[in-house]
Amino acid sequence: MNSYKSYRNRGHKFIVPSEIEKRSNEYFEMNDILEVFINENYEIENNTNDKNKKINILKLKDFTNHFYESTYYNNLNKLEKRKHNKQYIIKHFKENTKYNGYYKESLTDNKNNKSYTNILLHYKQKEDNDNDDDDNNKQDYEKNINFFK
Repeated sequence: MNSYKSYRNRGHKFIVPSEIEKRSNEYFEMNDILEVFINENYEIENNTNDKNKKINILKLKDFTNHFYESTYYNNLNKLEKRKHNKQYIIKHFKENTKYNGYYKESLTDNKNNKSYTNILLHYKQKEDNDNDDDDNNKQDYEKNINFFK
């Protein structure tokens, strides 16, 4: 450790190759249950430069409730469930550099006179196509039942 400090103090930098950094980030994301959950259930809006478009706001309270209702959370053991409390989730988004431009501890919307705390900007829940399939299957089932009556 002392060697690295003296190396750094002389003005040298330890450069990590971009491929190593990319693979490391992918590994960390796959081993973090919150990252897996958000990548599977949420997306970043595409056009964030349009000034006339309403900005999506994801309240971490809503995100936390959605996470608690998921199979990801239900499959955790008791220790992990205690660990993934509201404070832990807020800390995850606050300290993760991936969310630097998205996480806001507090925000005031002057147009609507609303204030928000602990939010992610430009994140929205993905469209759930599974529910549409279930509705179609239910309708098909009801048609078949009515056919045989």
